[in-house]
Formats: sequence, structure tokens, C-alpha cells
Amino acid sequence: MVRYLPSDSIVVNVRNRMGEKEGLIRARYAVSVLRVARGSPAKDALRLVEGLSRDLIMESGEEITGSRNHFLHACQQLAAALRAGVTVQIAWDRATAGAAAWLALLEAK
Repeated sequence: MVRYLPSDSIVVNVRNRMGEKEGLIRARYAVSVLRVARGSPAKDALRLVEGLSRDLIMESGEEITGSRNHFLHACQQLAAALRAGVTVQIAWDRATAGAAAWLALLEAK
């Protein structure tokens, strides 16, 4: 027989709040990494953007929201543009806007 304890709801509430904070931390991290990558040489920027995409894709347990998915797609497009050595202004703008939208969504919660 499982008994419900008042402290159980507190634990669940704390876990939910921590999950929200983790998402906010990840979004802020993404914005910061993009800012650093944009000011770096193309080779370093590529490594930073690929690493950021890989880190965010490999995380488990967090639901991938539409805004986060949009940001990941923009990062992958940016990495492809950097790899090809083509003009990347539009790709930078999309990735930056995607990160900002993801962060804004989480901050509004």
C-alpha cells in the first residue's frame, strides 16, 4: 500500500521548478555561446556552434519545445553554412533570433 505524504507534493513541485530553471539556463547558455561564436574566427565559430547543437540534442528528459526545435534547426543550418564557407549573415541572424525566442518563451513562464 502506497501512502501519500504531504512532502511528496513538495518534492514533485521542486522537481518541476528545477526543470523549468534548467531550460532557462540552457537557453541563456545558448545565447552566450552564439555571442562568443559570432565574434570568433570561422573555424572556432563552427566548433562552438556544432558543440552547442550536440549538447542540446543529447540532453535527455526535457521535452523539446517548438522554439527549442526551431533554434536547433537554425544552429544546424548555421554550422552547415560555416562548414561550406559561404556567406553566413542570414544563418547567424536566424540562429540568434531562434535563441532569443526560446529564451523569451522560457522567461515568460
